[in-house]
Amino acid sequence: MKRVLRAAFGLYPRWWWRRYGAELETLVEDSGATWPTVIDLVFGALAVRVRQRRPAEPGAKSEPSLFRNPSALAPALMSFGALTAIAVHTLKSGIAPQADEGTAAHLWQLLMAGQLPFVAWFMVRWLPGGGRRALAVSAIHVVALGAALFPVWWFNW
Repeated sequence: MKRVLRAAFGLYPRWWWRRYGAELETLVEDSGATWPTVIDLVFGALAVRVRQRRPAEPGAKSEPSLFRNPSALAPALMSFGALTAIAVHTLKSGIAPQADEGTAAHLWQLLMAGQLPFVAWFMVRWLPGGGRRALAVSAIHVVALGAALFPVWWFNW
């Protein structure tokens, strides 16, 4: 059982283990090591890796927001612009299908296609090392893209 406990303890990040490891070992020894305890340790290690961030070193500067990066901000703004083009067109002309694609349709197409290189560059550049921050920005990209696509799908344009 000690090998299994050591393996479960090894799943925790080093920074977390240096701070809380001795307390956790003492707690497990006092309560007794059982299989449910090992399962709790494994899920606890997973939760620490997903939910907690390494504390900043004393005197270290905090990381700037990824939205200051053009490859993060541009796709969201372009999706918002495409959604705005649809809203303006709807307010001016209604939702009836047009016989000919107008300026709004071409603007929407350019904005939607134009953001794809920005999204691809962001994912290549920031996802491998950006962690949860990069995933959050990518989720915003997907939501913004979906918001701009939804009216076109809904009105069958």
